[in-house]
Amino acid sequence: MCHRKHALSRISTVRPWRHWTKSRRTARRSSAAPSNSSSRRWARMSIDSRTDGSGGRVGPVIFANERARAQLEEHGHVLTFRTSDRTTGETHVRYGRTEPKQYDCEIELVEHTEERRTIYHRMAEFYHQAGFDGPSEWERAIEEFHGEVPEEGWFYRVTIAEEDRTGPVDQPEVRTDGGAPDSSGGSLDRVMVDIETLGLERGAAILSIGAVRFGPGLLGDQYEGHISLSSCQEAGLEIDAGTLEWWLDQDEAAQAQLTKGIDIRQVLRSFSEWYGDADEVWANSPSFDCELLEAAFNAVDMEAPWDFHEERDFRTVKSLPVAPEVEQDGVEHDALDDAMHQAYIAAAALRRLEGHRWDDDEVTAPAGGPP
Repeated sequence: MCHRKHALSRISTVRPWRHWTKSRRTARRSSAAPSNSSSRRWARMSIDSRTDGSGGRVGPVIFANERARAQLEEHGHVLTFRTSDRTTGETHVRYGRTEPKQYDCEIELVEHTEERRTIYHRMAEFYHQAGFDGPSEWERAIEEFHGEVPEEGWFYRVTIAEEDRTGPVDQPEVRTDGGAPDSSGGSLDRVMVDIETLGLERGAAILSIGAVRFGPGLLGDQYEGHISLSSCQEAGLEIDAGTLEWWLDQDEAAQAQLTKGIDIRQVLRSFSEWYGDADEVWANSPSFDCELLEAAFNAVDMEAPWDFHEERDFRTVKSLPVAPEVEQDGVEHDALDDAMHQAYIAAAALRRLEGHRWDDDEVTAPAGGPP
């Protein structure tokens, strides 16, 4: 919504969350040296980055933390965060470096990021898969052993081998790698959008657009675009004095949005191309985000990439009992952060609704009504 705290001055059709560069991974692996204090560094769980020399299997996964063990044993998989790269593939689990083997398992890379902001996003999305009660608890565990949340990090998923499972492996409620959460597959035909503005009425200047594709149990790729204030004025979009005063009372990082960004035509064109032929556009609420965006498109003689009947209100889904209560740990008043947070809640709620099987007698008709 409006009153945003932080933004970047670039447009980016953000890479999928499995983005990875093989040459970088190889270079880091060859240059990384094992630390003598590695058992302390991995507060949550420790993963030995050495191979066994055969080239066929990788080093063991070390779970010294009881909650990590419980997550793995109860659900069949656990998510872990590392500050350095490691090899992936088939290996085994130990509960200590000198402890015996517990399970065969497979470790896979979920995401590598070089942005601290993205690490916060993933902690908010993954904490329940990592065995924590909330993202803040995961953050404190990282800070305890690293001093602060690092600029760069790797997220890995460890899954117990089928022959060692005592029950079926739970599927993550929301997959953030674009993969289907179950065998039925899924589609990313919905877009959650959020904007930062300099006013609350139709025709207000827009500073930034954040969007993410999603579906039941799925989150896909992201979009982020930042618009220059001068180009908004040239297009005839208006600046609300009260909103501008609010911006001027914020810190330097927030105020930087007022002087950054590129031409509004370029941003809206790139956003429309990224949006493509999505079936639905979601916002909190469409009467604000969608209407102000449509006004901006009209101001530069362009059309919004959706029809009015494709608009959906996130507030309706958020109010349902099936919607999870997820703390937002991202940057406050940031278009992409808000869009990602909203999309996660909507994706989880839609998956829960999809999994419900309605019976004919589940809805009771009023007396005298239809049978």
